[in-house]
Amino acid sequence: MQELLLLLLEPEAQLQGEAEEDSLMLGLFLDFLSRQALTADQGPVLYTEAMAADDDELLASASVDATDETHGA
Repeated sequence: MQELLLLLLEPEAQLQGEAEEDSLMLGLFLDFLSRQALTADQGPVLYTEAMAADDDELLASASVDATDETHGA
């Protein structure tokens, strides 16, 4: 069975300066992940319930500072 992963990133507004560089780096990183997922011998690693439980345990003690700025909305 052959699987295909397609990603399309479309920023809503033109980014400037450091934000533009961050966007480029994120795009390159996502391209890398896509290539790794498509060319891996065993295919992508499936996200399991055990992984989710581990993540929930790690995130339970994390604090997040909320800001008024909304991203992508």
